[in-house]
Amino acid sequence: MARQQNPVSLRREENMRLGTADFSTMEDISQGAEEETRGGGGRQKSLSERQETEEQRRKRLRRNELHRQSHQRKRLRQKEIGKGDDPIKKIMPEKERIKRNERGKQDYKNRTKRENEIINGSDSMDRRKAVQERLTRNEKANRSYHRRVKQEEEIMNGNDPIEKGKLEQERLKRNEQTKRKYERKVKQEENIMNGNDPIEKEKLERKRLGVKERVKRKRQERVKREEEIMNRNDPIEKEKLERKRLGEKERVKRKRQETVNREEEIENGDDELEKAGLVARKNNLKLRGRERYHRGKGKAAQIMKEDDLRVKATVRVEEEEGIGEDELEEEREGYWQEEQDDE
Repeated sequence: MARQQNPVSLRREENMRLGTADFSTMEDISQGAEEETRGGGGRQKSLSERQETEEQRRKRLRRNELHRQSHQRKRLRQKEIGKGDDPIKKIMPEKERIKRNERGKQDYKNRTKRENEIINGSDSMDRRKAVQERLTRNEKANRSYHRRVKQEEEIMNGNDPIEKGKLEQERLKRNEQTKRKYERKVKQEENIMNGNDPIEKEKLERKRLGVKERVKRKRQERVKREEEIMNRNDPIEKEKLERKRLGEKERVKRKRQETVNREEEIENGDDELEKAGLVARKNNLKLRGRERYHRGKGKAAQIMKEDDLRVKATVRVEEEEGIGEDELEEEREGYWQEEQDDE
């Protein structure tokens, strides 16, 4: 009898009878019902949800489930199109993805702008709330990243070749996505710099300066934090820092090894386009290295030239401010007179 009166059991039985939700949605709905019943935690129900009838609630659950299934089918179709060979069909999902990304960027900018206005405002309550939300979001992202890194390390230290292969494919995919994103950004910046819009150019310059300053500030903060940890007497924190540094070295080494393996695969393969791209990338790297070397050499030469000019200017000033020829002659005569007196 107690089980029948339990709202969680009633909700689960009702969902099974309706047949409109799978086990995951049943669990989520049951958990939400339990939280709403006991009055703590969970999502706060809206006014329309609190006032809806049983028939309306069933329709809402059915509509949500149909929307979820439709979204899942759409994602599967996009994956199949991406794996296919039809370039015309691939264009539409790519356009949709670009549009979705632009919308997400705009939403992010609007949210950041709104948060900054609240933080710089005069309402202390709203300001505290906005800062707390931002910190919570950052903590969530950090936890997710560290969880993923830990899972990847466990897989790489394990003995399952299938999981290792999957992980390598995921890493390669992430690297390719990052490269494409960077190439798109570089292309956009080139178009802006080659264009005739001074406002966009000024915005881009400010953005680049801001990124440089942010990277510099982050590096300084990290170095300062590491120095504080090393100067303290906490062996646990020191050990964590050492492990982190070793992990960064291992990541860099692994990334370099992955790049070498990828280049060997391209060189040993039959794809002439990939080979040409690899040769072009290597030539660009050499060219950038040469430019960096000559730029450094030019800076060193400029510094030496400035030092020489400064030394010459100092000598010239000393000569101008020094004593005259007559005074030098008097000093010489006085010196020889003293020598003769001593004899």
